[in-house]
Amino acid sequence: MLVSVFVNVAASSFNNKFAKKQLVGPADNYIFNLFLSISSAVVLIPFCVVTLNSVSTYTIILGIIFGVINSATFLVKTSAFQIGPMSFTVLISSCGMLIPTVFSAVMWPEKDHINVIQMVGIAIMICAIYLVLSKSGSGGKITPKWVIYCILIFILAGLIGVAQKLQRNSGFANEQYAFLCIAFLTSAILIMAELIVKTHKKHTLKESFSHWGIKQIGLACITGGFTVTMHIINLMLSGTLPAAIFFPIVNGGAIFLSGLVGWILFKEKFKISQLIGFGLGLLSLMMVGNVFS
Repeated sequence: MLVSVFVNVAASSFNNKFAKKQLVGPADNYIFNLFLSISSAVVLIPFCVVTLNSVSTYTIILGIIFGVINSATFLVKTSAFQIGPMSFTVLISSCGMLIPTVFSAVMWPEKDHINVIQMVGIAIMICAIYLVLSKSGSGGKITPKWVIYCILIFILAGLIGVAQKLQRNSGFANEQYAFLCIAFLTSAILIMAELIVKTHKKHTLKESFSHWGIKQIGLACITGGFTVTMHIINLMLSGTLPAAIFFPIVNGGAIFLSGLVGWILFKEKFKISQLIGFGLGLLSLMMVGNVFS
């Protein structure tokens, strides 16, 4: 879980750095996440070759669905980082764990159930998000567009958690590397297709890639390396730990560390109300995670 928190924040930090320093036009968002997806799939291929003889239809279908969700998450998150503060973007993304927590309680009540403390934690989390969405100091302005991106990230992050639980609680849990590889390849194909459709009227693909050098590609590939590591670890943990423990602890750690990174490295400044919301967000995640039980 500790490694998961660090690679999660590392991926968000590199993504945030690209979004605020390197992203020039819409095509750059697609190209960055294209290289991210391809590099992630390349890392997974050797694991698939070593561990698998065949792949089930279930894994292929769920992997494609996960890839669609992943590609949308990549593009929306990069856009949110470009115009808003990293720390609060990660906070709202992490709060998406409410979706798989409730889903698991309904699907597998013998393993995951929601008690009174967790319900209070959910209510506090809503208050925390409200406080965080007030106007920020620096590190990115909170605008209606950023709020829409964050709502989408909240939903997409939740769906990622649901897909992870479905994979790990199926009869094909041992096909996790194939599941992730299919997902990242699907993401790469979808992002490439959208890049072609979005840019063909304005300029050619060659022109879109013309200002991309080793620095930009390297940044995308490093982000991809951290991202795929996080997915591998989280997929394993989601099948080992109850959702109400795994998601709050891992996401709570990511929120706290991303807040420090945003403050120290990206010079983000916060209002008192936002700091209170940040603290309440951490408290609510601990309550949902049964830390006080």
